Amino acid sequence: MSGNAISGTIPESLSTISTMVDINFSGNKITGPLPEYIYNQKVNVTYPIGTTLRSINLEYNSITGDIPETWFGPAKVGPFPPPNNLQVVNMRYNQITGDIPLSISTAFKLDTLLLSYNKMSGNITDGLLDSWLGTRKYCDLSGNKWGTVSPAIAKTCNMD
Repeated sequence: MSGNAISGTIPESLSTISTMVDINFSGNKITGPLPEYIYNQKVNVTYPIGTTLRSINLEYNSITGDIPETWFGPAKVGPFPPPNNLQVVNMRYNQITGDIPLSISTAFKLDTLLLSYNKMSGNITDGLLDSWLGTRKYCDLSGNKWGTVSPAIAKTCNMD
């Protein structure tokens, strides 16, 4: 669905599609806030299956507001928490504000986080991304208005 001049907001009903693997709405005219849920967290979240969504690409739109805490998976409870299989989040070049959700620390399979050139702010200190960054491949947080950034995160993520 990329590059099709699609306008309006992302419908909450998108999260009812239980078998969706990739979302690509890049290069459109999408506006408004992100929906509370982007993928179905009620179906296929049992151990060891987890969620089916692997990648989200919403770059080059006009999306506003914060990234909801609910985007990085269902609550992790029980002796075998359901895995969140999300691997790529690309939301570069939007108007997204706020902090990176604390729930990102539970997105263990996420290996690419691209949030550059938004209007995000806040502090990225030890603890928020440190456990997530341990084995990650690519992180770009440049072009935002971050406050304090821990040296480990500044070294690992592109912050220019």
